[in-house]
Amino acid sequence: MPLSQNLLNSPNAVTLFRLLLIIPFVVILAQGNLAFAVVLFAFISLLDAVDGFVARYTHQQSYFGELFDGISDLIIILVAFISSAKFGYIPLAWHDWLMIAAVVLFVAKALHFYLCKTAVHTIAGKITATLAYLAIIFSLIPNAPLPVFIVLFLVSSCITSLYFLVKIVQFKKSS
Repeated sequence: MPLSQNLLNSPNAVTLFRLLLIIPFVVILAQGNLAFAVVLFAFISLLDAVDGFVARYTHQQSYFGELFDGISDLIIILVAFISSAKFGYIPLAWHDWLMIAAVVLFVAKALHFYLCKTAVHTIAGKITATLAYLAIIFSLIPNAPLPVFIVLFLVSSCITSLYFLVKIVQFKKSS
């Protein structure tokens, strides 16, 4: 994968824009404007696919970009879960499990980045992020099937975390 010299290239600019949009999302959520919060968070979620597409299409893939994208995903998910719980849209009983799963996933992914010196995007990671985004969106829609998405996110984050830990062990054995 070629290393882009410019850290603020087009895909990274999309990632930065997506990351910065979490601020107005929290403000809008605090104001109780759920319809606009859902639309904005859905847009943030869609931009997660756009940055990777732009990187591949423009041949601007980089280790930094993959790392920045992965960390941004986790920050966005954590801030959205915390905000949704703080403002009463996710029951506190679920909030604790969501935070534990997100932090374990973050630690496993960070260890993988640090120890293996490689960024890995997997289908399991994409599914986990998608389920997290859906859990957040459905937490803001009255009478939506929130527990289904929360349970799916919890299960997929455990599987993805185990995947990263297995990759670390395999890397350590081979080096």
